[in-house]
Amino acid sequence: MGWKNGQNCWSKQNYLKQFLMKISFTAQFKPGDIVKLAKVKQQNLELAIVQRLEYIGESFVKDARENVSAPFKVYQDQTGNLRSSIGYVIIKDGHILKRNLNGKVTPRRKIYKRKKRSQQMNEVLEGVDMAEKLIDKIIRKHSKGYCLIVVAGMQYAGYVESKGYNVITMQGIETDNKVKKLIEDLKKFQFKITN
Repeated sequence: MGWKNGQNCWSKQNYLKQFLMKISFTAQFKPGDIVKLAKVKQQNLELAIVQRLEYIGESFVKDARENVSAPFKVYQDQTGNLRSSIGYVIIKDGHILKRNLNGKVTPRRKIYKRKKRSQQMNEVLEGVDMAEKLIDKIIRKHSKGYCLIVVAGMQYAGYVESKGYNVITMQGIETDNKVKKLIEDLKKFQFKITN
């Protein structure tokens, strides 16, 4: 097949080039289809991120309001303000996507039964209002990407914790660990997509 030392010597490489030049491929899709698919994948990923952050936020609120931290004393929330100021928001690029600042409080003492319903509601609303004000301050600092913000909005939450009670510290640590795991999972997912 050709000359051994000549220019027209057939090698496996030349044969392969000639063979491939005769084959033609026709795409069964349009370039816009790739863009659409990429957008759908991105939307699904963003939905998964928000759902996971929402789960983490709801766990934080439930645990903090029920105040079930073993090594700490349970504080007596006499007015309902502190527990009702516990909440979270999920933001993306500075815009709120999800929130739980509803101020629902589980009565822990008989003091709730002695108060009038309107007085209880005013105290709960005060806690929610303080949480919203604190969250508004924090949002201004986070204008890029996703952010889960968890708060106990009452100013005296730190004071209560300094007395050996848990308000949100233990739940905050657990929440931080869950978010770190989410980030690691996303890094693994991104690696799978790009490789």
